[in-house]
This record gives sequence, C-alpha cells and structure tokens, in this order.
Amino acid sequence: MWVKNKSELEGALKKIRLDLSNVLDHSKHGAIVEIKKHRPNRSQAQHNFYMVIVTSISKFYMEAGALYIIKGFKLEYDKNFVHELCKKMLPVNPDNGLQYKSTKKLSIKQFIYYIDKINQFWQEDSVYSWTPPECRSYFEKNGYRLNEEGKVIEIQGKKNTNR
Repeated sequence: MWVKNKSELEGALKKIRLDLSNVLDHSKHGAIVEIKKHRPNRSQAQHNFYMVIVTSISKFYMEAGALYIIKGFKLEYDKNFVHELCKKMLPVNPDNGLQYKSTKKLSIKQFIYYIDKINQFWQEDSVYSWTPPECRSYFEKNGYRLNEEGKVIEIQGKKNTNR
C-alpha cells in the first residue's frame, strides 16, 4: 500500500489493521509487516531514451562491421545483444542484494547512474569513437523538456511523463 502523506495515515492504518487481522486469523506463524520509503521508478520516457542509447550503440558497431567473438561464435551487435550486454551492468537491489534483471524497478537515481555507467563503458570500448545521444535534445525533439532538477516536463500540450 502506498501512503503519500500524513492525511492518508488513519485510512491506511485501518486497512492494514483489517488485513493483518485476517492474515493472523489464518496463520500459524504470524505475519511480517514491512514499511519502507517509496522511491519513484524510472519513467517510460527514460526507458525510451535508454532504447535510443541501445539502438545508437548497435548501429555504431553494426556499421563498423564489428563482431563479438566468444568461444568461436561470431555475434553481431544487434539491439538485443547490446541490450543483454548492458543488462550485465544493472545495479544491485539494496533490498535483497541481487542484481536487477530490468530497468523497470530502478529508482530514478539508480537509472541515471546506470545510463552513465553504460555510456562510459561503450565510449571506452569504442576507444571514444561512439558518442552517447544527448539526453536534453532527445526529450526536446519529442515535445518535452528537462527542468533544472532534470525532470521531464510537458510542453505544447503533451502529457507529463514525470511519475
């Protein structure tokens, strides 16, 4: 359950009390109640930008004719392959100590760190021949702009992607 502010506290506690009572009525070993701070996840616009980066990397390596060779197999740097390589750089989930399997559950801060990490990796791998797409220009081309905090905001009647 997500509680945004203190004005929602009494209603939330009432629901929790009812739900917990029902669980305890049918449990031999009790229940676990967990409360944690809400972290907004990356937005769809941020995911779209990530895919622009993956496509850019793939296009760069494909046009260069580069192949990834492992144990005698030659693999092209198509979008799926680049995406799978990038996923190996996903951060560790602080709640369970396991590496995330997708960007979907990353906080905005974790996502930004991840984007920086993959950009740095691919720039170094290409000996700085590949240049990452510029974030601000990507959003502006798609009818959005970034405010001073780096949040995506609406322009020209398009919907706000800030979640």
